[in-house]
Parts: sequence; C-alpha cells; structure tokens
Amino acid sequence: MSANQNSSRGLLYLAKCHAEGKGVQKSSKKAIYYYKLAANQGCPLAQSSIAQYLLKNKINEEQAIHYLKLVIQKGGCSPRLLASCEYDLGECFENGTGVKKSAQDAFYYYNTASEHGDSIAQNRLGNAYLEGELELKKSPEKAIECYQLAANQGCSSSLEMIGQCYEKGEGVEQSSENAFYYYNLAAEIDFKKGYSPSIFTLARCYELGIGTEKSLKNAIHYYKFAAENGFSPGYYKVGCCYTEIGGEENTKQAIAYFKMGAKENDPLSQSVLAEAFENGWGVEKSFEEAFKYYLLAAVQGFSIAQYYIGNCYKWGKGVEQSTEESLKYYNLSADQEYGPALIKLADYYDSVEVKDYKKACDYYKKAADLGYAEAQCDLGFHYKYGDGVDRDISKAIHYYQLAAEQNDCRALCNLAVCYEEGAGVTQSSKEAFKYFKKSADFGFARGQFRVARCYSLGLGVKESFEKAIEYFELALGQDYKTEEILEKIQECKNAQRTG
Repeated sequence: MSANQNSSRGLLYLAKCHAEGKGVQKSSKKAIYYYKLAANQGCPLAQSSIAQYLLKNKINEEQAIHYLKLVIQKGGCSPRLLASCEYDLGECFENGTGVKKSAQDAFYYYNTASEHGDSIAQNRLGNAYLEGELELKKSPEKAIECYQLAANQGCSSSLEMIGQCYEKGEGVEQSSENAFYYYNLAAEIDFKKGYSPSIFTLARCYELGIGTEKSLKNAIHYYKFAAENGFSPGYYKVGCCYTEIGGEENTKQAIAYFKMGAKENDPLSQSVLAEAFENGWGVEKSFEEAFKYYLLAAVQGFSIAQYYIGNCYKWGKGVEQSTEESLKYYNLSADQEYGPALIKLADYYDSVEVKDYKKACDYYKKAADLGYAEAQCDLGFHYKYGDGVDRDISKAIHYYQLAAEQNDCRALCNLAVCYEEGAGVTQSSKEAFKYFKKSADFGFARGQFRVARCYSLGLGVKESFEKAIEYFELALGQDYKTEEILEKIQECKNAQRTG
C-alpha cells in the first residue's frame, strides 16, 4: 500500500523483496526499479541500498558511484550510514570499480569513514599502514593506532592484528604474552559469533606455546571449533596435534581428521593424507590412494602436491609412468617457485639423455636463489666446468660456500677439492682436510674416503694409518668404491707393519 503511495520506506521494502525473492519472484530489474523510485525521493538509505545492490551484482557500477556520492554530499543521514558509504566509495577507488582507480582518493574516503567511526575503514587503514599500501609509507605505529580505534568498537580482526604486531614486534615491543592477550580478546568475540579465523590463531598459540603454556588439548579444542565453523584448515591442524601426541589411537584420530579436511577440499589435509597412504602411516599402504589425494590438492594449485604428482608420474607410482605428465606437474609447481620442483626440472635438463645444460642452470639458479643447498652445489659445479654457463671459478666457489654453510655434504667435498687444487682459492691441504672431515662427520661416504686418503698420505693432517683405516672402513660400510678401498686398507696395514 505504502509503495503504491510512493512512500520511500515502502518502495525500499518492495525493492528488497524483489532483490531477495521474498513473497515475489526474484527480479533484478524490478528491484532496481523500486530502489531508484525510493532513491530519487532523496532517501539516503535507499541511495545507499541501490549502490550496494549494483556493486554486489556488478550492474552499472558507475551509477552506484553516483548514489554513494549523493549520500556523502547531501549528508544529514546517520553517521553510521554516512561512514558506510564513504567506506564503499573508498573501496571502489581502491579497486577501480565504476571509477578510475586512485589510491589517494581511496585513502581519503577510508580516512573520512574512519573519522566517522567506521570500524571496517579503521581496520583497512591499519592494514594499509602496516603493509605500505594505498601509496602510504609503512608505519606499524600508525597501523596500531587505527587498529586500536576499531578494536575499541569490538572489531575482532583489529584485535587479532594488534596481537600479530605484538607477536612480531611491529610498531610495539615484541611480547608473546601481549600477543596472546589480544588474540584471546578477538577469539572471545568471534567465539560468540561462530566465526573462525581468530579462533584458529588462538589454537596456534596453544599448539606452539605462544604467550601461554603449550597445550595440545586446548589447541585441539579451538582448532575443532574453527573447523566445525567453516574454516577447513582446522581439520588439518587437529590431525597434526594428534600426530604430535603420538600413539596408535591418536594416529587413528589424526587420519580421521585429515580425511575430514580432505572432504572439505583442504589441500594440506589432502596432501598429508596422500603421504600417509604413500608410506602406510596409519592406513594400508596404497600408491593409488596416494595419487588420488595428491591430485585433489594439485588441481587446487597446491605447489607441493603438484610436485608429488610429478614424482608419481616420473616413477609410475599409483599411475602409469609418463615423463610428459611428470614434467607438466613439475612445471606447475616450479611456476610457484617451489624449490624441489625447480631442482627436478634442472636435473631433467642436466641428464645425459637431454643435456640441455643452459636450461638446467636456469632452474638451478632459481632454486639456488631461494636458498636450496642442493641447487647451489650443482650450480657451483656448472660454473667450475663451464657447462651451460660461462666458466667462472669465483662463482663456483661462491655457490659451493653457500651450500657448504648449510652443511651440504657434496658442496663440502667440492669446496675441499678446490682448496686441494688451489682452484679459485689459495691452495691449502689443511683447509681441504677441514671440509672433507666435516662432510665425513655427517656420514658422507665420499668425504670419509677423502679423509682416509688424507690420513694415509699426511695431506693437511698428521699421517695416521690407523685413522686412515678407520675412515676407509666407514666408507666401505656404505659400499663406496669397495675394491679400491679394500686395496687401500691393505696398503695401510702393510705400511703399519713396515713402519
């Protein structure tokens, strides 16, 4: 009746009925028609409502901007509605929705919305200051000021962000106890709403003992709550907690929760479940099941799962062997800069069958720059011998050293050889022995063999046939150069007798 009498309130109600299909057939066309009738009467709520409807449904976004500006320019409405429109307009300027993208204009409207008490705008400004977004200079201190404004209004996201700042020491003195305090405040609010992210964060504190005593029992409780309220990674974390507790019964519980997470398409749950099937951990070993769950995670773009699918195709585990499919998934994973996949591709191009050393070095370099010692060692080798790159002994030493600092045994031995030969470094048998010895102490057969050789010849260390035999036998125990070592041991024993 009121709609027929052109009451803005009645028109707005009728618009919402058509928009939501309440009592009438859902109709976007009719919803917009009635929204416009109400908005054109100068009703700020109707102007705001049509703007939100147009933006939500991506219909005539320029007109949505027009109505938002009408509310803001006219004023006279409630501060809450005004601030909401200012925030929406800021978001449009940030994303270039219905208007030319402008970080400055986005900041202006977010800021005015914040000044009018909009907690969402205050939280957005906090994020912008923390990350240096919207062309703002990074300022954790200003971020916390914004977060605090929103937190004072009960914004759990801002409380959680203040907790994060305390945990990382950004803008405030680092304090795990204060971090836990704010995480707990956020969780108390979200617990009542059945909202999960901050509950998940609180669970992490209990799992790792951040600002509170470690309690896997409490962690499981909160992770379960998060999972049961739509945050599927919670299932994965519950499984991890049961795994950490250990024991047959807890392993069964872990598998059960990984399966729940997998059912909810959580890629971490799917991947760890695949690993369980691959290794027979808590389930009957099955490469077919492993492949199935890896694939579920891989098609979601999870780089680790893509890598393992590559392995499945490479070795024909749970699926027919296919080099083409293997490379396809390694490439998908490598595109996300997953180091092991980059190394697999490098090894493929470095193989005697392919011998594309340039491509191999390109992939080794990418993995090396990500800090993977294996790739650093291999790249060093290519620089030493000039395969796929221009020979550069100084770069070879550089990459060997990077890998050696991570105790990569091959790199330790390769660096030792450089000192032994005086290649790229000042010749030093003593330094060579030091690096050989370090690799040997990690149980590396090649290092053990070279240490034995040093002791037998007195290279960089005092001659000791007893020590030489000890290290030759260590290498022999790993079936390394069996015939040669047996001869060397006999030579050392003969030398002992004649000595």
